[in-house]
Amino acid sequence: QFEIHNNFLSASLPSELGALTGIKSWFRLDSNSFTAEVPSQIGALSALTAKFYLNSNQLCGWNAIPTEVAELSTSVASGWRVATGNEGIGTPCCETLDGFKCLPVTLPTATIIIDFNTGNYTGTVPTQFGLLTDATKMQLFSNKLTG
Repeated sequence: QFEIHNNFLSASLPSELGALTGIKSWFRLDSNSFTAEVPSQIGALSALTAKFYLNSNQLCGWNAIPTEVAELSTSVASGWRVATGNEGIGTPCCETLDGFKCLPVTLPTATIIIDFNTGNYTGTVPTQFGLLTDATKMQLFSNKLTG
């Protein structure tokens, strides 16, 4: 069993939790304040057959519940609680939580320099940046971008 629920834990879930492969039931991290996407490594908990609770946190992001983790639901026969209380699932964290900043989705088409370095931006690089064919310089370093 691994139960750390009903606390005030915050930040991202550590990927190292995926190394707890011997847990067969009661993986509970619900009712905390965990943010961002669930690490895909948690999908390695293949021995788990009951009680997987990540509900009532602040999970967010386009891929908040990666495929590797979602696939666990087929082996967890009872007690799968993930989406409830995580209203940010499917929405970039920068749109739902304080402390996260989104890159702008649109820029003027004549933009030649894209400079958003060291801005503590989160999320992914907007695909619309690829339409800025006049751009000669793009700097997005020292952020928290993913994808």
